[in-house]
Amino acid sequence: LIYKDREIHFQDIEKIDSRNLNEINNGDVVALIGDYDPVSISYLIKLIDLKAIIVPLTNATIKQHSFFLEQACVDFVVENGTLSKRTHNNHNDKIEKLRKLNHAGLIAFSSGTTSTPKAILHDLSLFLKKFSVPKKSLNTINFLLFDHIGGLNTLFYSLFNKGTSIIPVARTVESVIDACTKHQVELLPTTPTFLR
Repeated sequence: LIYKDREIHFQDIEKIDSRNLNEINNGDVVALIGDYDPVSISYLIKLIDLKAIIVPLTNATIKQHSFFLEQACVDFVVENGTLSKRTHNNHNDKIEKLRKLNHAGLIAFSSGTTSTPKAILHDLSLFLKKFSVPKKSLNTINFLLFDHIGGLNTLFYSLFNKGTSIIPVARTVESVIDACTKHQVELLPTTPTFLR
């Protein structure tokens, strides 16, 4: 991982203290507010190991967080390494079905450009199976946000294929071009808007 132009290795991410996740049980729905920083990535991996159902969020959508937490039936919120418990009476049959399978889960939200954002539940255990066959190791920019399924797909591709994820200092044209040059980037998954 290249974060703030610093190399961070998997063992560094593994060493990040996450004892506060001890309260979380299999099937708990956990909102993880972050980005592709070492702490967020470490927590993401550890929550997958705990077979939690993860709701990745970013500060860019902070005004919608209350709505997202309600819609996703969130039990815990992790932000800046701090865990807080939520109480709610929400119930969702699809979440219950995933819990019974004892699989990790991922809840992502649609963009909401045409209507209210919709929660989409993924079986993360099945989602990650596609990475079991090794592919080419690449230097990749993680441009898409932490709450975007494409961004997480890029991160997992890099991790599973021993590639390098480069986190741009900013998601501007200048910063991305600088990162591409400096780190010999081979893959830039991005949006048509950014390419224009």
